[in-house]
Order: sequence, then C-alpha cells, then structure tokens
Amino acid sequence: MHADIFVANFTGLGSSTAGVSAFNAMHSRLEKVMDRLRSVTPTGGTYFNEADVLKPNWQQAFWGDGYQRLVEIKRKWDPWGVFWAVNTPGSEAWRVRRGNGLSMQ
Repeated sequence: MHADIFVANFTGLGSSTAGVSAFNAMHSRLEKVMDRLRSVTPTGGTYFNEADVLKPNWQQAFWGDGYQRLVEIKRKWDPWGVFWAVNTPGSEAWRVRRGNGLSMQ
C-alpha cells in the first residue's frame, strides 16, 4: 500500500507565537493519524524525501538496525559533517531552526 498524508498550509502560519502554536497543533493531529497507521504497519517504511522531519524514532524507522554502523561510516569519511541532510545518519549533530524554534528543513 502507498499512502500520502498531508496537512494543509504549514507554510502560511508565520513565525508568531500563534503561528508556532498552530503548527504544533496541526503536527499533533498528523501524529495521531500516523500513530494509527504505525500500529497496523509496525515495520512499514517511507520514502525518505517525503518523510516527516519531526518523525519520532526516525533513526530506526528510516535506517533500521544498521543505523549506528552508518553513523560510524559517515564520521570516518566526513568527520566535519560537511555533507548534511535532515534525518540522515549523524544529522543529530546539527540543528537548523528558525528564530521561533521551528525546524527550517
């Protein structure tokens, strides 16, 4: 099965406190739907480029049991973290945030 779940108008929320609260409320609703799907597809996957950057336990969900080994390889070949993308092995070392604390990915 392939399914896409979207929440409309994340971009129009702005950076005000009200905008951040609205974003958090929408993301909370999205997570409730996703939790239901995860409960019936515990080993399900995702297209990485369409994944939620705030996904809980993304290391296991995206990369599986080999995550730590991938981090080791990444650190060996890119010790300064020059090559970075959100939710990739070792990306926890970086934080890209707006002034309001929301992710800027």
